[in-house]
Amino acid sequence: MESSIATPEEPEEIIRFRLWFRSNGGIIHDDLYFFTGPFGLSICTRRGLPSGVIAATCPFSLAITLETIQEALDHFCRLPSQDCSLTPRQLICAYIGLHYTIGKKDDDENCLLRHRPYIDILPKAETLLTPLYFSEDELDLFRGTNVYGATLDQSRICMEEYRQLREAIGVHSPGISEMFTFDMYKLAWTYLSSRAFPSTLLSSTPSLEASPLSYPVLIPGVDAFNHRRAHPVSWSVSRAESPSAGISTGKPNAEAENHRSDLCVSLVLDTPTAEGEEVFNNYGPKPNSSLILAYGFALADNPDDTIFLKVGSSDDSGRSGQGVGHEVGRNASGAQAVWDDVRRIIHGRHVEGADQEEEHDDEQQAAYDLQIDMETAGILTDMVSSLMDGLPDLMVGHVSSSVRKEVLTMGRYYVQGQKDILESLLYWLQIKAQEAVRRAEELGISIVRFDSDDE
Repeated sequence: MESSIATPEEPEEIIRFRLWFRSNGGIIHDDLYFFTGPFGLSICTRRGLPSGVIAATCPFSLAITLETIQEALDHFCRLPSQDCSLTPRQLICAYIGLHYTIGKKDDDENCLLRHRPYIDILPKAETLLTPLYFSEDELDLFRGTNVYGATLDQSRICMEEYRQLREAIGVHSPGISEMFTFDMYKLAWTYLSSRAFPSTLLSSTPSLEASPLSYPVLIPGVDAFNHRRAHPVSWSVSRAESPSAGISTGKPNAEAENHRSDLCVSLVLDTPTAEGEEVFNNYGPKPNSSLILAYGFALADNPDDTIFLKVGSSDDSGRSGQGVGHEVGRNASGAQAVWDDVRRIIHGRHVEGADQEEEHDDEQQAAYDLQIDMETAGILTDMVSSLMDGLPDLMVGHVSSSVRKEVLTMGRYYVQGQKDILESLLYWLQIKAQEAVRRAEELGISIVRFDSDDE
């Protein structure tokens, strides 16, 4: 008889979720169990699993999509899910919020809030580590980084979306609108940012690549697995094995017949998993900035780390223009595009400053090009050095004791990655400048190093 490890008893809300999930055609492998780990609920194996095992399966009809929430939004809010004045994210957040504003007793008769057992197992607000749930001290850790500005943008967008949604609900359902708080919307918004898949996954040819027409959807059961970088998994779509994949509410479901041949999406583990190990999904290659903003964690020495650099032009008054953004990764990957943009701007300034377009012979053109290269290297070196100086110091003694250790850890991983990238970019620029000097010496051309402070 194959052995299996002793496993802790699952929480009551997980047991309720499993029963609900199974009764509606969902499947979680029998040898997997939920446990509370450092980042909330995780899934582990009772015994070893071979490659090719299906970890979880969810019928399309059990996912939270615009189609599956239509009836509830219409009944409680008189808000059609096809309302073009609101985004799919706002509508799905409204549906999730109804589970908080409408008590279970009030929904017993209609059973329209069908995902309550699923929403009950989602992490509580006080446990979330995404930036919208940072304290002031925690957010201040990231001052001087891309994450700091992106968090302020997230907060502003989330509040504006909430105001729009609350106003739309208030037109026909003022009572619901009054009960629907910003904290409810922010929580639902966070669930979507941290757990959603693109709707393109719910297709006969599933894809994790978003399209202009796709939108974020929640897929119970399948979304319960944590991320491991480069972990091999795959997706499959099949017909439901159960006679009906219609959502069970404990009452006869008039739509059940329509779902007998419902499609299901499955997460397949493409490598063996040893007994007692956590089972992972793979969210794809993501820099730590994306992992922090969407999921609330970061990876040490993340090979996919990037820094976002904005190259702006200036008008006659010296004010910065909109500029172009570039992502630069480790080992200065992507640096050439930044170089090309800055070089183009510098060349444009020289052309604008000239009385008329000058004609150069070959030697003059070579000297001009090398001088532009030196100016480009100088400006970019100053910019990168300034960014490095602006990165926060997260060493002990510089951090408030109120900061959660998980937030401090992700901050250190993230900031170290930013430093590594900027250092590699400085080295890359040094090589560029040295190459310009070498070429000038070969051609017998005199060039000067450009110092942006002299402008």
